[in-house]
Amino acid sequence: MSALCRDIMNLGLQNILSLKPSEWKTMLQHCVQNIRDNFKEGKMQDGKSGLQYKSEQYKKYKANAMKRLTKTKVKKESTTGIEYLGRKKSKSGKRLSGFYAKAIESTQTAFVDMTLSGDLKKGLKVKSVTAQGGIIGYEPEDAKKIEGNRRYGREVVGLNEENQEKLKKEIVEIFRKNAQTILAKDIKIQITL
Repeated sequence: MSALCRDIMNLGLQNILSLKPSEWKTMLQHCVQNIRDNFKEGKMQDGKSGLQYKSEQYKKYKANAMKRLTKTKVKKESTTGIEYLGRKKSKSGKRLSGFYAKAIESTQTAFVDMTLSGDLKKGLKVKSVTAQGGIIGYEPEDAKKIEGNRRYGREVVGLNEENQEKLKKEIVEIFRKNAQTILAKDIKIQITL
C-alpha cells in the first residue's frame, strides 16, 4: 500500500460509509413505525392497498368490536303484562371467545387495516442490530396470523417500496453527516518523491 493510500485511510474516509449499531437501531425503529402506520392506512408491504374484506360476516363482527350479533324479541308493555311482538331487533352480545379479554383497537371496515386488536402491530419489533445491519420481525405467536393474512393476499412481512426509500434516505443522510464531520478537519497529505 502506498503512503498516499495510508494517509487517506488515516483520515478516516472509510468511516464515511459506515454506520454504528445505534444508528441502525434508530433507522430500524423508524421502519417498524412506518409499517405500523401502513397497517392503519391499509397499505401492505408488497405494495397493495385498499384491499377489501372477503367475509361480510367478519366485517359485521369487526364493526361490532367482535361481539356476538344476537337477536331479541321486542317487548311491549300493556295493561295485562308484557307482550312479545314478532319482530326481532339486533343487539350486541358478549365478545367472541378469542377476543373476550382483548382490547379492540379498530372497528373500521372500509378497507383491510390490519389493526383489529393491534396484537400483530405490537408484535413487530427490532430483533437484533450489528454494525452491518439489523433484523426486524414479529413475535413467534404471530406466525399463524401472518400466514393466514398471506393466504388472503395481505403481505405484512418485508418493506414496501415507500418504506425502502425512506430507509435509503436515512442512510444517505448519515453518510452525508459523516462526510461533513470527517472532511471538515484539516487534511494534510504529504507526498514524497
